[in-house]
Amino acid sequence: MELINQDEIRTVNAILFFVNDRRMRYLFKTKMFKLLAFLDFIHFNQTGRTVTGETYKTFPRGPVPIGLYERIENKNLSPYFAERLKIIKCPVGDKEGFKFVPIKGAKPNLGVFSKREVNILRELAEVYRNATADEMIKISHLENSPWEITRKEKGLWAEIDIMAALNRDSKITKEIAEERFNIHKAIRKLYSE
Repeated sequence: MELINQDEIRTVNAILFFVNDRRMRYLFKTKMFKLLAFLDFIHFNQTGRTVTGETYKTFPRGPVPIGLYERIENKNLSPYFAERLKIIKCPVGDKEGFKFVPIKGAKPNLGVFSKREVNILRELAEVYRNATADEMIKISHLENSPWEITRKEKGLWAEIDIMAALNRDSKITKEIAEERFNIHKAIRKLYSE
C-alpha cells in the first residue's frame, strides 16, 4: 500500500475545486498555477503555513509550483493524482498549453482543508472566475508580490522565498511565520522519508 503525501492530496483537491467550478473560465495551466500560488501566499500571510507545500519559482509568466510542474513535465504523477485528474494538451492562443480535467466526475474532498483554506479557495474562485491568464500574470507581477520581490532580488527562475508573502496586513510576525514554516517543513520531511 502506497503512502500518500498529504501535500499532494491537498494540491489535487485544490485543483479539483477550481476545475469543478462550472463558472470558472479560461482555466488552463497558467491560471491554475497562479490560483495555487495565490492560495499558498494568502494562507501563508495569515498563518505561516502554505496549503499545498509547493515551492514556487519565478518563471517569466509568474510564480510556478515547481514540484507540480516537474511532475507534469516528467509524467511522474502520483496514483492519487492520476486517479482523479488527467492533463489534456490544447492550444491556448498561439501556444500549446494544457488543462486539468477531472476523471469520472471526480469532485474535491473539502474535508482535507481547514475552514480558512476553504474560504480562501472560494474567494479566489469568486474574484478570478472570469480572469484570463494574461490578467492573472499581471496580478502576480504587481509590485511587492512574492514573484516581483524575488525577481528583483534574484532574477528569473529563482525560488520564491515564502517569507515574501508576508505583507503589512499579515496576521503574524515574520518570526512566528518562520518558526511555523520550519516546523511544518520538518514534519513534511519526516513523513516523506
